[in-house]
Amino acid sequence: MSKRDEKDAHASGIDRNGGRRARNAIIGPYIGVTPALLVELAPARVRCIAVALGYNICLAVTGGATPLIAAWLVQPTASEISPALLIMLGAALTTAAMLRIEETASTSLHQPSEFAA
Repeated sequence: MSKRDEKDAHASGIDRNGGRRARNAIIGPYIGVTPALLVELAPARVRCIAVALGYNICLAVTGGATPLIAAWLVQPTASEISPALLIMLGAALTTAAMLRIEETASTSLHQPSEFAA
């Protein structure tokens, strides 16, 4: 391997790591608070099943249907940018839902269960 090839390989590694760091800086704050938010939204008595079903059903429906809808949108609109509008719609709906969530900082996450001895 020549010096130039070594230099190019090193530069691409730096670029790749920089891209990963930028992606993580953007996605990290969202992904980091999601588990805490889901726990706060569900009552303690049904928390495990409510979080599991709610999260997984929504992920299956949106994750499964989004590529199909995005591919379909390109044909009637004749625009390759139309899937981006779908993502923006999802972001707007998520923001609207997020703004309706009540603050729970002063409430306890643990509620006594009626099944406790």
